[in-house]
This record gives sequence, C-alpha cells and structure tokens, in this order.
Amino acid sequence: MRSIIVKSILYTIGLAVLFAGFSILYDYRIRRNDNYLILLDHYRDIAASVRVLILGDSHPAYLHSEELPEGWHNLSFFSESAYEWYAKLYFALEHSPDLHTVVIPFDYHNFTSTAARSSNLRNVLRFLDSESAQDLLSMGWFNFTKVKTGLLFPLLNSSERATFQSVLIDDIYMFFINKIIDKKQPRQVSVDGNFNLINSDLTTWDKYTPEERTARALERLEPQFRNGAANEDLINVFKKLIALCQSRGIRIIGVKYPLAEEYNSLVHGFESGSTDKLYSTVKVGGVLDYSRTYEKSPELFRNQDHLNDAGNLKFTKRLVGDLLIVLGDQDRSDDKKAFR
Repeated sequence: MRSIIVKSILYTIGLAVLFAGFSILYDYRIRRNDNYLILLDHYRDIAASVRVLILGDSHPAYLHSEELPEGWHNLSFFSESAYEWYAKLYFALEHSPDLHTVVIPFDYHNFTSTAARSSNLRNVLRFLDSESAQDLLSMGWFNFTKVKTGLLFPLLNSSERATFQSVLIDDIYMFFINKIIDKKQPRQVSVDGNFNLINSDLTTWDKYTPEERTARALERLEPQFRNGAANEDLINVFKKLIALCQSRGIRIIGVKYPLAEEYNSLVHGFESGSTDKLYSTVKVGGVLDYSRTYEKSPELFRNQDHLNDAGNLKFTKRLVGDLLIVLGDQDRSDDKKAFR
C-alpha cells in the first residue's frame, strides 16, 4: 500500500514537472509571439501615463502609434466588439488614473450578429473581475474561475494545446528536417518596433476594376449584415460602456472610420439607419465622420472597408489633428508633437 502511495506521489510530481516544462516552452514559443499579448503587455507598461485611449476593431487597430501625442494610446485589435471595448475600459479605469477621453468607433457594423460572434470571451475576461463579469456577461463565479484558470494555465485549454502542438511539431521538423510542414506562409500580421500592427498584405483597392470592387464590397456586406444590424446584446453592452464613462467623468469621442466608395454606396441597403439613430441618443463629446473622406482615393485602401498602410498613416495624422481641436484645453501637454 505504501509503495502505491509513493508511486502515485512520484507520478503526480512527474506530471507536474512535465506540465511546468511544457508551460515554460509555451510561454517562450506562443505567448511571447502573440500579437495581442505583446500589445497588452506594452499597455500595462505605460498605462499610468495614458490620458486618451483609442478602442475599437481592425479599423483603428492599424493606426500609426508614432503619430499619437504623448499620453495617447491605441488599444484596438481586430475583430473586437463592444464586449472587449467595455472590458478594456474597465481595466484602464483602474490602471490609467489620468484617463479623461475614450475614442470609440461609431461604425455601421458595430452591432451586427457577426460582430457579436467575433467577441473573444477569454480576452474579455482578461480585464474583468468576478463582479464586473457577472454584470457584463451574467457569468457565475464557477465559470468565471474556470476561464480565469485557463488564462493562467493556457495548456488546460484544448484550443491552446492544439496551437501548441502544431507549433511544437513545426519546431521538431525544423530542427531535424529543416523545413516546415505544409510550407506554412509567413504571418500576415505582426507587431513592429513602435508597437504598431503591420499587415503584410500590400494589395491596394485600385488594382481592381469598378465592377470587381462592387462585387467584393457585396461579398463583405452580405455575411456582415446577414442577421441584421441590431444585435440587442451588443447594444446593451455599448450602453453599459457609455454609462461607465459617464459615471467616471470620461469624455467619449465617436469616430466613423474611412470606407471605400463601393461600400458606402451599398451599405444602406443592408443597414436601415438604426445605428445612426442609436448613436444620436448617446451624449458624447463629439463625433468625427470620416466614412467618405477618402472614398475617391482607392489607392489608400487595402479592401472595401480598411485602409492600407499609406492610408492609415495619412488618416492617423488627420485624426490626431481633429481630436486635438475637439479636446482643446482638456489635453494640454508639454509634448511638442501634440501641437503640430
């Protein structure tokens, strides 16, 4: 009996050591190369100095951070919805004591069911405590603890284990055979030295004929608005975000991001104006509408609703200049870049 207990203890210790070893390897190979976590860690490093926070999805995600004034930070990431924006704001209110303004998208697609499905529960819960998770997601303590534990120990999650396994097999083949299985393509999105998201897709919208651009815009809009433009859960989360800002004295600036001409000409056939009606009921410090600003410049777009790198650089400068005017004396600083 005693030998069985000893063997069980040794077996358990062995499994724990093996799990710890793989967890360290996971951190080295996965976590340190995860764009989302790289940007999140950078925000944590500078959070105390942040006064203006930009939240959103892929439209603001590619803004050029080197063009932002000191104290401004872009925490946007592609495919994020109001769930992530709320969670990040909740986190920022605890870690950025000088925060006074939040910039959020006022786009047509913000409340579609597609946007709701794109939300990442694990990422939302990175920023919330049990009480806020219950308020936002009606999530009980057990489920909250289960997800939080998975964040602390990623290899307990089946999808993370599958990712780790794939990378590990690639590493083994690289070491022994000097090639990668299936000849995997280089990563399309990466983070540069200025903590900008960089998309390696160099396609420009003007390479397509007008007919092709219209077809591609339809291909984007049809699945995007398949179930309408008003997902009630997302609308409720958006209202909670607004209420949280108002309760903490945070100014809200809404931004309608640039769209290609073909998208603009077709979107109202899918969206009946319900989003604009909702936005009109929200008390904000201003709404900056750039939806048609560059529609006659297809060379600045990567696709029907995203600017390319040249377009994002030009737009970042325009957005910063306009935000400085809207904010006025509220964001005075000694940083010369803020007053170009």
